Order: sequence, then structure tokens, then C-alpha cells
Amino acid sequence: MLSINTNTNALFSMANLNKTNSALSKIAKQLATGKKINSAADDAAGISIASKMDARIRGLGVAKKNVADAMSLIGIADGGLQGIEESLQKMREIALSAKSDTLSTDERDALQTQFDSIVSEINDYAGQATFNGIALLDGTANLSIQSGANAGDTTTVAIGQNYNATGLSVNALDIDSAANASAAITAIDTALETVNSGMSDLGALTNRFESKSSYIDNAIENNTAALERIEDADMAEVAAENIKLQTKQQSNLFALSQAIQMPQSLLSLLG
Repeated sequence: MLSINTNTNALFSMANLNKTNSALSKIAKQLATGKKINSAADDAAGISIASKMDARIRGLGVAKKNVADAMSLIGIADGGLQGIEESLQKMREIALSAKSDTLSTDERDALQTQFDSIVSEINDYAGQATFNGIALLDGTANLSIQSGANAGDTTTVAIGQNYNATGLSVNALDIDSAANASAAITAIDTALETVNSGMSDLGALTNRFESKSSYIDNAIENNTAALERIEDADMAEVAAENIKLQTKQQSNLFALSQAIQMPQSLLSLLG
């Protein structure tokens, strides 16, 4: 029906044009950001999932740094134990020398002085093994490492043994006689067993954190890939859609122009 009061064709064309313009605006944002979800209106469920995944990825990144710090801490403790182990080996060698009855008193005194100086080395290694002000080898280290993205993802690093000379019971050994040197060797062997056990424990912790670091790397990679699938736009698809909508916009404008002219055509018939 031809009417001069209501131009339904123009209204229909205008509605289609507005719809196309809205779609073009959305496409423009996707082209600008590279993301198909730029607001909750684009995908309410998707943006919620993406936000949670982004938080997990960020949390895993922090956890990876924490794990790296923990491995550095363990490395410092292990280095201290290696120094202590070497000092104990030197003490054992001196004690073995002192066990021989062929030594003179002066030679025994010289060996005792050397022996005592190495005890000071052990205390230095134990005292200097610190990380960020945290003493590692005095028996007080009991640390909780945040090694995952969630609050409960923690790993404990506990070093309960005091590795100074007193803690290892080698602080007051005498080698001034063959009998005392023999007793010193026994005490040193026990200390070596303690130190070697501690090094084994630290090695196991290092392996655990290395595995944790590898897991975190994989988790970050997989979560990032999943987030990209949810959030990122297929730029080839978006570009093609943009061309399609631009063509449609031109068609809508042409249709609107023709619809606006229709009442004028009707008036020419009446004239």
C-alpha cells in the first residue's frame, strides 16, 4: 500500500541500517583489540570464564617465580652443606694423622690448631647460609612456598638440623692422643652421615621443585591457549565479516534513500 503518512519501507530500512551499524561497531572493536570479547555484552559467560582463566594464569606466573626463589634458596643451603662436608673430610684426615703414635707432642699441637681452625670454618658455612635474611642451616628453617595458583597449593621447605659445629657435635673434639683422635674420627663420621643425609633431602626437594616448575610451564601454556580460544578473535574471519557488513551498510543506505523518495513519487502521481 502506498501512503504518505507512514513510510514503513523507510522505517524498515532504518532499522536494518542501525542493526548493521551496531554490528560494524562491534567488528571495529574486535579489529582494534584483537579480541572477540570486549565487554560482558559480547559474551557474558565467556567473559566470566576468561576472567577466571586469566587470574589462574597470572597466579601460575607468580608461583613460577616463587618456585624459582625456593630452588635458589635450596641451592644456597646445599652449597653450605657441601662446604661443611669438605671441612669435615679435612678434619677426618687430620684426625687420622693424629691417630698415629709416631707423632711428637709439637706435631700433635700443630694438628690440633689446624683441626680447631676448621671447626671455625664449619660455623662460618652454617652461619653464612642465608636467603633474604633467612637462616637456612641453624635448624630453624621451616618455610611454606606458594607453589601454585590457589591458596592451598603450597610446598614446605624444612631444614630442622643445626649444621654448625655444636649441632654436629664436632665443636669440642681433641686429637691430642691416639685414643682421642679415634673418638674424633667416629664423631666426624657421624657428622658426615648427618650432612650427607641433609644433602640428599635437599636434592629430593630440588627435584620436586623442578617437576613443579615444569608442571607450571605446561599449565601456563595450556591455560593461555584455552584463554586465546575463548577470548581472541580470528582476524581473518573478522576482516571478512567487516567487508560483508560494509557492503550491507551500503545496501541499507541505498534502500533507505529509495524508501525516503517513495512518498515524493506518490505526490508526483497526485499532481
